[in-house]
Amino acid sequence: MMIVITKPLLMISLLILFLEETRSIRTSLKIKIILAITLSWFGDVLLMLDLNPNFFILGLASFLIAHIAYIAANVSHGDVDSDKSILVKWMVWITASVYGLAMIWTLWPGLGDLMIPVIIYTVVILAMILTAFSRKVYYISWIYVLIGAVLFVISDSILAYNKFVSELVLGRLLVMSTYILAQYLLIRGYWEQLNVHNR
Repeated sequence: MMIVITKPLLMISLLILFLEETRSIRTSLKIKIILAITLSWFGDVLLMLDLNPNFFILGLASFLIAHIAYIAANVSHGDVDSDKSILVKWMVWITASVYGLAMIWTLWPGLGDLMIPVIIYTVVILAMILTAFSRKVYYISWIYVLIGAVLFVISDSILAYNKFVSELVLGRLLVMSTYILAQYLLIRGYWEQLNVHNR
């Protein structure tokens, strides 16, 4: 019962914090982050209720669009860092690709009709990591957003394993702790970027 009360308050609290930290700023980046936070809230509520399979699909779709909003923020407001070496870039791309393929391979037997949606979701969330890595912005902002994106993938991976393979010991605690930290670091990173660019 407690989670029904506390979970919806998570993204609302982070939205209030984000708006307070960026209250004098009016940019399209801020709108994208507000959209990502709002869609994440819808995803939280839908996955929490999970009254029928459609709620899971709708929750997945909400988070999918939230990730696309984060990707749009990374691409349009964090110039690609040409200073990073080609070798490092390839290593990051290969690591993300191998991880994605390994996750799909692990989940595959239990996916059923959700195979295509889960594959699409996996591609999009890994794209969020890659675009977060490629941002050329204020260093602290870059670190916060990249770590947040990685933690988001970890959280979603544990959630998917719990749902489609087997319930992990402390699985729900691990999902929520990594998710909360991921969202906070993402939002913190973007407000750091907004404040630096608007000084």
